[in-house]
Amino acid sequence: MNNSTVLVTISIDGINDMDVAPASSFWLYDEGKAGLNAAYPALPQGTQILVKGSAGTGSVYLVSQYIIQQ
Repeated sequence: MNNSTVLVTISIDGINDMDVAPASSFWLYDEGKAGLNAAYPALPQGTQILVKGSAGTGSVYLVSQYIIQQ
């Protein structure tokens, strides 16, 4: 959730942006549909998620889930 006043980008390698969240917006991924060929496949345990943006006010929240596949 991006409760800030600026656009932020999301990256897992610090170089390539994989998603964007405009100011005052949120994004929702359906992990029930995630798979090896999904646009946003599951990330390996320990992956760092980076959020980049310019100076602004407000907060950016990131929720992560660990799903055990059986």
